Amino acid sequence: MKAWCGVRGMQATSQRALAGNSLAAELVRASTWSTHSLGPIESWPATLRAALTACFAARSPMQVWWGEQLVVFYNDACIAGLAERHPSVLGRHAPELFGERWSTIRDAVERVRADAIEVEVDGLHLVPIFGDHGVDGILCALPEEPEPEDALEAPSDRRAKHDFLSLIGHELRNPLSALSTTMQVFELRGSSPELALMSRSVRHLSRLVDDLLDISRIARGKLVLHRTRIELAAILDRAMEIVTPLVDDRGTKVFVRVARTGIPIDADGERLARTFAAILTNAIEHSDRGAPIVVEAIAEGQKVRVVVKDEGAGIAPDQLAHVFEAFHTDRMTGGLGLGLAISRGIVELHGGTITIRSAGAGTGSECVVELTRAEKADLGTPRIPVATTVRKRVLLVEDNDDTARALKNALEQLGYKVALAHDGPVALNVARTFEPDVVLLDIGLPVMDGWELARRLRERTSELHFVAVTARDQESDKQTSVAAGFAEHLIKPIDLGRLQNLVEGLPMRTRT
Repeated sequence: MKAWCGVRGMQATSQRALAGNSLAAELVRASTWSTHSLGPIESWPATLRAALTACFAARSPMQVWWGEQLVVFYNDACIAGLAERHPSVLGRHAPELFGERWSTIRDAVERVRADAIEVEVDGLHLVPIFGDHGVDGILCALPEEPEPEDALEAPSDRRAKHDFLSLIGHELRNPLSALSTTMQVFELRGSSPELALMSRSVRHLSRLVDDLLDISRIARGKLVLHRTRIELAAILDRAMEIVTPLVDDRGTKVFVRVARTGIPIDADGERLARTFAAILTNAIEHSDRGAPIVVEAIAEGQKVRVVVKDEGAGIAPDQLAHVFEAFHTDRMTGGLGLGLAISRGIVELHGGTITIRSAGAGTGSECVVELTRAEKADLGTPRIPVATTVRKRVLLVEDNDDTARALKNALEQLGYKVALAHDGPVALNVARTFEPDVVLLDIGLPVMDGWELARRLRERTSELHFVAVTARDQESDKQTSVAAGFAEHLIKPIDLGRLQNLVEGLPMRTRT
């Protein structure tokens, strides 16, 4: 078999374009790609390079199949299994690699591409890799050869896989942020069926990325809750807001029975709302069009139970034990099969329990979430910002060109005067003459990070207000932003309505 790519001396540009010090990474960098359909490494999409970097770092066998032709890349853990096919299979197409076995894999690959879901097939775990065009590639996790020390190595392998999921999720945030912001700008100008379809797709991609990051955090014990005192009714209202597009599309009748006040809980309101939204989504997708779903909150002493009942497909007895497993899709109509796994993790972090009951297939199901009530309500009245008649000045500091253009356009559509800088030194110069009221800045900037830039700008005036708009969502990053005096730490992709409310709520600087 003739290899697609001959080997030459490693170029410095390839070294910079593709990270990793494994044998597989060295081989990719040392290969000639200019005659390959992918072109030189420097021209590869950032999403592909990020996927390869994470793949090369993984200790368990993983491959990346990229593009329409499913171009094959693999990591060091795959080399032994490839035997004499290494390294000639690098850059070939996945059907060539798997030969006759491909006939059992092909349909699963098409499902991953068409439905953007994870699929298990013939011992392979196929995960969609999202890029500028939807599903641009597939991560293939292969089974490991059983060894006596497997039991000792399994935890680290699991960590590697969850680290990979986390890295992929972070790398997808910038292109997704540009898409999401642009779609929200289009929605400000009007609506159309095509625009509604694209908006739903972008929101779906955002939820998939959030799910990938949440499941990796839960698995590693790194998910942190931001608790406040909040009424249960407000959480369920937010959950209904999230699922409204699906409810409208399916004609579902959702009946919510909850006291508007008197059931306060100490909770991370947004995460619990997404939890109930995931439960509702599961119920809606497995019910007939127009079928009723009942959500009822029952307060009993210091406990409150939220019961979600549907009359849908029900769950077979042998499947009930598996519904909370990550990537379990037997009762799913799409997605990653993570919704209920994440829901259980979040409910348990709140000190609660979640159970699902069903008498069998065709009998509907009932999901019960039990939480602890707070001692008393101390909720206050949320502050509603009032738009000013004077145009606020916003300095946007973002090094990703697409994200920067999209967000600048969006801010101008909202009526702000915007100046753009791509790094810290330029931002310092621009701020001197532009005199911004608010600085929206990425944290991972070249030359100096966002926190250092904020410190230097604050040395000039104490009237500036800083908002982080970043893909960095670790708890330590958020705490650093708070310590640095940031008004908010927003995670990409951002909601324009929330950003507008935040900017409107910040005072303008004094000008003479």
